[in-house]
Amino acid sequence: MKMVVTHEVENVEKWLENKKERHGTISKFAENIVEYVIDNGSKVVALTFTITDEQKMANIMQDENTRLEMIRHGVKPETNNNYIER
Repeated sequence: MKMVVTHEVENVEKWLENKKERHGTISKFAENIVEYVIDNGSKVVALTFTITDEQKMANIMQDENTRLEMIRHGVKPETNNNYIER
């Protein structure tokens, strides 16, 4: 199943600098991870990936350490939107 995630970040460059750590976390439950930014100065970023283990994804995404990692990367969690392939 494919997923698209969008959210606002405090600083796009800071978010991009944390790609290795972010991919390390997401790759525990997904593959084909791709990141997207808008070249117009927007602070909204997106990720797409193919989920390989839904239960593992649910567990990791509910973990407080994952939330803290997102915040450390500059993500504003309240702006998170998840779109699942149907």
